[in-house]
Amino acid sequence: MAILVIAIPFLGTGVTPALVALTVLACPPVLINTFLGFRCINPAVLEAASGMGMKKWQVLTKIEFLLALPIISLMLV
Repeated sequence: MAILVIAIPFLGTGVTPALVALTVLACPPVLINTFLGFRCINPAVLEAASGMGMKKWQVLTKIEFLLALPIISLMLV
């Protein structure tokens, strides 16, 4: 309610301030799950990926993101 009360003077009444408030309230759980998903990856997997010659960007996109996706998607369902 506090976010909605803060948004009403700037955005007026209607659907727009409600959407802004809901978006602001939905962001923290998604960010927390994303952080936990990346943090729970086994360090041995990351070491094996770098040992195979993958660059940091490749490790992020091909290993870390794919392993963290199930935990990230828990909040998005």
